[in-house]
Amino acid sequence: MPIFGVFRLEMRIDMKKPNEMDYPSWMLLNHLKFDPLHARPNAVQHTDGSLNSQKQRQHMIKISLLADCPESVPTLVRWFRTQWPDYFAGRTEADIAQDFFLEANRNGIPVRLVAFADGELAGTITLRDRAMNALPEYHPGLGGLFVIEQHRGQGIGSELVRAGMHVAREQGYQRIYATTVAARGILERLGWKPIQRVSDGDEKLMIYSCDL
Repeated sequence: MPIFGVFRLEMRIDMKKPNEMDYPSWMLLNHLKFDPLHARPNAVQHTDGSLNSQKQRQHMIKISLLADCPESVPTLVRWFRTQWPDYFAGRTEADIAQDFFLEANRNGIPVRLVAFADGELAGTITLRDRAMNALPEYHPGLGGLFVIEQHRGQGIGSELVRAGMHVAREQGYQRIYATTVAARGILERLGWKPIQRVSDGDEKLMIYSCDL
C-alpha cells in the first residue's frame, strides 16, 4: 500500500458545532459548518516530488500524515477543546490526545491528515471507517475537517478534502462518503453527489458520495 505524503492545496470553513463531515471519527460528529470558497489554482506534490501543475500560490501549503508529525497532537487537542468545550467537558488532554494518536496511521483507516501553511499547523481531516456512526453501510467516510480561523479563506479545507479522497483512492476504495450540514457547495464542486437526507436529533444532514 503506497504511503501518502505531501500536497500543496486550498478553502474556507466557518465552524459552529461538530458534525459527521467536520469532526473526528472517534466521536459522534454531527454539526460543523463550512463557508466554502471557490478553489484557487493549486499544485499537488507527491512524495516523489512530481508536480501536477506549476501554478503559483500565495501560501505554501503542505499536507502530511499525522503519523509523520505526531508533535502536532497537542495543538490539535487544544483546537478541539477550544472549539467544542461542552463536548470535551470532563475529558483530560491526555485522553483526547490518545484519540488522535489512534488516527496516526500510514495505512488502513482511520488515518488523519494535517495541513501546514508556511510551516504552521493550519488544519486537519480524517479518513475513517464510516461517514456516520449510525450508518455503517456508508464506508469509508471522510470527516474531522477543521481549519483554524487565521488560515480560513486560503483554500486549505477544500484541499484537505482532496487529499482525503486521494488517500482513499490509494487504499483501493472506489467510493467515499461524507455527512455534512453546510459543506454542500465544496463537495459538489469536487464531484460529490447527495444521496440521502438523515436526521441527527433536530438537525437535518445530507449524506454525500463520491466515486474515486
